[in-house]
Amino acid sequence: MQSRPGPIATLVVKGYDMGANSTPAPGGATTFTTKNDKAIIEANQRRLAAYAELDRLATSSVDNRSPDEEAQWAIIDAAEMVLMTSVATTPQGLEAQLWTALHNHYQDAEPAEAANRADLDWFNAKHEELDWTDKLFVAALRSVRAMGEA
Repeated sequence: MQSRPGPIATLVVKGYDMGANSTPAPGGATTFTTKNDKAIIEANQRRLAAYAELDRLATSSVDNRSPDEEAQWAIIDAAEMVLMTSVATTPQGLEAQLWTALHNHYQDAEPAEAANRADLDWFNAKHEELDWTDKLFVAALRSVRAMGEA
């Protein structure tokens, strides 16, 4: 890769200018990565499985949880700690974090369940009913999903 003066570098392969421009990241880092978000994605899968198990159990109130329900909440808490303390490096990892944040934003079951399903269509259909924060979450989710599909 040859660099031109200034912040823009042009990709040159075997002497051919490929016309691909990119802005170098600070400290020599690259915007491309092969590092995956396995820990984030697996934590999200554990979290979703625990929520599904809670739905199956559905035997008590928040004030009177069974030991089985407490075990599922412990799984959710541990998984969400991974999601909270990790830095996503892929669109899929970031999407898992955003859906988790949106799920935790809601007190009402219907939008929280839609967030756990990663149901962008549900949120798009409810666009006019969403508040400003919700609309910003949905815009970010549309963007990150498009990045992952590109």
